[in-house]
Amino acid sequence: MKKNSQHIPITLEDLEKSDLSLRVIPAKAGIQANAFLKKPATKKAFGSSQGKSCYLDPFSRRNDRRGFRQAGFSLVELAVVLIIMGILIGGVLKGRELIESARLKRVVSQLTELRLAINGFVDQYDALPGDFSKASPLIEGDLRNGNGNGIVEGGGLAPGSEALAFWSHLAAADFIGRPGPKHAENEGDFGKGAPESSLGGGFTVENNPHGLHGLWIILGRKHNDHGDGALLTPLQAMNVDKKLDNGFPTSGKVRAFDGADRDAHACVTEAGTYNLDNKEPACALFFQL
Repeated sequence: MKKNSQHIPITLEDLEKSDLSLRVIPAKAGIQANAFLKKPATKKAFGSSQGKSCYLDPFSRRNDRRGFRQAGFSLVELAVVLIIMGILIGGVLKGRELIESARLKRVVSQLTELRLAINGFVDQYDALPGDFSKASPLIEGDLRNGNGNGIVEGGGLAPGSEALAFWSHLAAADFIGRPGPKHAENEGDFGKGAPESSLGGGFTVENNPHGLHGLWIILGRKHNDHGDGALLTPLQAMNVDKKLDNGFPTSGKVRAFDGADRDAHACVTEAGTYNLDNKEPACALFFQL
């Protein structure tokens, strides 16, 4: 005996509130009305004025995933993307290495050029730049003369010192380019009296610096009236040292010291080696003339 079923009218508002996603199937599709509802619904029930018969398919649900294919990446596509990313990252890192290598090579070239310029000046005038007592009459009228005692005196960036005049003597004699505007050559800064380096900071000269003997070129940052502030990382300093000397910071003609503005052993360890664990600028390099 068949159970009585009661027809419940369905409106669009009811559908919107329910979790059913019902398809409206035209009657001419050949589907029997009693397969789904006791009697056909009409579009008029859904706000249509045409009143054409239609049926509702209750078997289509929002959470029914049969036959549904989610969009996404395949393993092959992900592998290709990862390979491309690896190539790009590797290229960026390699590019940085090349740039870093080029900058260090330029520093070495600058040092070589400075040494040649100094040797040329000494050969021509038989005196050290900065200390030359006849620079004004023999080279350029407004140059500051040295005292001619064979020692380049004063701090590397001290205004009025022989160490700062060292560069203006070389530039006026056409052995190097001007280390900044001519009117600023006695201001005591890099690009204003002392030459800049390709790594930043610049070059100064001092006699007997940090307990060393003789005249040394210093590569570092400005620190008070000196150029021995930290400029290079220990790794950079070691690479320059290896290109020009033995690669050890406490021996040879290239020496490394902790920057004057850094803590002890930031550049050179207590054992006398480069502190390669430190990745920050910590070193000033000294080159014997």
